[in-house]
Amino acid sequence: MSTPISWLEHVRLLMATERQRTVGRMRAAAQRGKRKFGFGYAWSVFMGAVVQAMIADSWVQIEQFRLLVLRTAWKIDRYNDYLMVRADISAVKAAMPQVLHDVASRALQIHGSLGVSHEMPFAAMVLESFHMGLADGATEVHKITLARQVLKDHRGTEELFPTGHILRKREEARARFADVLAEFEDVEAEHALVSS
Repeated sequence: MSTPISWLEHVRLLMATERQRTVGRMRAAAQRGKRKFGFGYAWSVFMGAVVQAMIADSWVQIEQFRLLVLRTAWKIDRYNDYLMVRADISAVKAAMPQVLHDVASRALQIHGSLGVSHEMPFAAMVLESFHMGLADGATEVHKITLARQVLKDHRGTEELFPTGHILRKREEARARFADVLAEFEDVEAEHALVSS
């Protein structure tokens, strides 16, 4: 039985999409990195790798979030079933406050003293990231929901070590290919006799 996506879930997803525009303040940070001067150099040249890494980190985080939102919207359109998209919606809700906080913080730092003034929106955006983390349910609740959805698709193991444990995999491979290994050992022994 499917559970249709509620109007509220659509509004929440639209809010996340709207926040992507707010996160677009990275452009301002990039502009500032090219314009601000210190000791006769553009800030991105003077501070070089530091500013460039901050801009790159923000770009990556924004693009990852944008793709998560787009995939979630696609799943909503495709399935129209809240239960099938619940993990994705929780992921969007859990990720957005962190993305906003990180990108706004980097932009604030790149802008220096201007970034913390009331002339730029970055300090307010950092504060807003905390509001977002509480407004639609605490971020931790969304993470718990997401984790439960992810874990229900996996089963545990009765063994001492997980199934991906290298020593366990090695023993399984030795058992599976015992005949091939025995043949290889015979060839190797013959080669050793010929060599000596």
